[in-house]
Amino acid sequence: MRNQTTLAVTALIAAMAIFPGSSMMADDAPEVTIQNYVRAETDLQMRNYVENMDAFGQFAINRSPQCKSN
Repeated sequence: MRNQTTLAVTALIAAMAIFPGSSMMADDAPEVTIQNYVRAETDLQMRNYVENMDAFGQFAINRSPQCKSN
């Protein structure tokens, strides 16, 4: 039951990220203020994960190995 709930929530969030409502178009985007900054930053990060790494709902590693001299 818990896995089904997790899967349903993940699918719902993915659908919301892929098919945003028409109110979230660039022309209609709300102004970012101190009150909504956290939400705006979260939305931006999630969009970047989905677009750049195709990693929504998955683990993703986004770093390269470091050399010893560093």
